[in-house]
Amino acid sequence: MSEVTVTIGISGDAATVNLPSYTPQSPGARKRSIEGKLQEILSGADSDGDGHLLIYRVPQDFPTPWEAMDFLRGKQIGAGAIVRINVADGVYTLPPGATLELSHPQGDQIQLIGNQADPAKCALMASFPPTNNAVSCANGHRFGLLDGFRIDLPQKASKLNNVSGILAVNGSFINLGSKIQVNNFYYGINASYGSTIHADFAQVSNAGDVGIWAFCGSQINARHARASNCMDRENQWGYGFQAEYASQIDCEGAYASGNLNGGFAALSGSVTRALNTISENNLGSGYFALARGVVEAWGGQARNNNRFGWECADGSGMIYGVNSQQDQMGACNHYATLDVASDQGRLLAMKGPLRVDTAARESIYFNTGGGLQAEIRNQDDAKNHAFLQGGQLGKPVQVSADGDDQNIDLALRPKGSAGFVQLGASYHAGAPAEGNFIEVKGADDAKRQVWIASGFMEIKDADGVIRKVLLA
Repeated sequence: MSEVTVTIGISGDAATVNLPSYTPQSPGARKRSIEGKLQEILSGADSDGDGHLLIYRVPQDFPTPWEAMDFLRGKQIGAGAIVRINVADGVYTLPPGATLELSHPQGDQIQLIGNQADPAKCALMASFPPTNNAVSCANGHRFGLLDGFRIDLPQKASKLNNVSGILAVNGSFINLGSKIQVNNFYYGINASYGSTIHADFAQVSNAGDVGIWAFCGSQINARHARASNCMDRENQWGYGFQAEYASQIDCEGAYASGNLNGGFAALSGSVTRALNTISENNLGSGYFALARGVVEAWGGQARNNNRFGWECADGSGMIYGVNSQQDQMGACNHYATLDVASDQGRLLAMKGPLRVDTAARESIYFNTGGGLQAEIRNQDDAKNHAFLQGGQLGKPVQVSADGDDQNIDLALRPKGSAGFVQLGASYHAGAPAEGNFIEVKGADDAKRQVWIASGFMEIKDADGVIRKVLLA
């Protein structure tokens, strides 16, 4: 006969009681045995004061983890007692719309344990497309320990299915062990609205918006955790670790890779403590701050990210301590701020060059009260560019081409077949007025003037001789 072990006492010599397995019994008899043992051990009649540990098994005693939790839902767990639910290897698929709900009045006395050596062997699979969070603790409840599980979806969720793999919400708390994996959920591990999650060593992959997310006054400890390939390309979202709206994340020693916008991020007055982290091969920047967010990353390593090693997107956030290596657009974006000098507004670069960047493939526009005056249009894979440079006294102003090619043409293109390029003063019918010319300086430093008139072009050479060239 198979047995289940109930250990009484948490210190000194523990007594062991061998109970018959519930499996061979009828469902009704099994239920009576489980309830009877629960009442016997957890009723609070702890005469020796040592406390109790009661172990249930899935699938022997309950077919699924959520059925075990549902059984405990209405039960009072006595002071000092611990209920542990041991879950055997396998794939446990949540019914559509169902959640493994961890909320319990004595939830901090409950432990739900899968395979703590290899969590991938004990999978909690949500139905696709997901409509509910897979695991949740809500409304001020606490949960003692969740460990040894891979919480998964058969394919990646989109914004339409923006639920979480693990969620603590409305002032709740979840304690995760070191063997937790979450895959394919739009939010991997999510503490929201004044909640806390301990998630050291957790691993989150293929999230949509955020892998590990502290939101609206929440706290996550995710030291030595990993977040990879978090991206929603359609909406241009995707962060590995993110604290948002007055939240905090401590992810010291963590690792982020392959995320769309940033590996470690702080937004909206939040703080991300990312000491001794590595953020590499992200499609965006290694470290990212926006809207007065602060990332402290002393000892942080940014490597081979497709944007910057660290990026303050709007100039109001702050990032400290990052060592950037071979990031495509440089170590940092050298943000600018709006400043005031006397009675005039000015744009001031705090460090290095002033940059105007957009992550999207869209134009940058310059407008005045009279309308659009100039546009910088996107060119994918641009290797060459134009630059403007002022001139000293007696020197010309430059409009030039620069870039990777050895020789680069500079094209001025009118619009439409009747459009033309005007250089010099405006053209008028009849003989060209003084100043209607293109001036060319030859190799001998002598100036030649090219005049343009109806039907012919006049070239005035260095000797002052006018030569007429007929136009076709």
